[in-house]
Amino acid sequence: MSDKSTEYIGIDEFHLFKPEDIKHLGRLSGENNNVIVAGLDMDYRGKFFETYKALLQLDPEKVIHKHAICEVCKKDNAIYTQILSLTGRPIIGSLPSIVVEDGKYRYQPRCSNCFVKAN
Repeated sequence: MSDKSTEYIGIDEFHLFKPEDIKHLGRLSGENNNVIVAGLDMDYRGKFFETYKALLQLDPEKVIHKHAICEVCKKDNAIYTQILSLTGRPIIGSLPSIVVEDGKYRYQPRCSNCFVKAN
């Protein structure tokens, strides 16, 4: 029998993982670990990441949602991440779900009222 104490494992930007990798979080949490993950739940199109869905399927003990401040109206309820071109126009569908920040785009937290969705 192991005398292993409880460990804390923190994972940031979990939405960048592949959905099939999330099963490892379930294994880690079942080994007397407290696993804390942080990341986005929705992509720039307003759709849940497949990784987020896989995480919820693990039936976590607790899910805490924190919202950013909308950069347009300044309300504390930004649940979306809008991707903008360098000219400031919202990009609504021509990119993959995960876009690496490489200087070609700008990210902006937005609330549901200020988020520009695809038609």
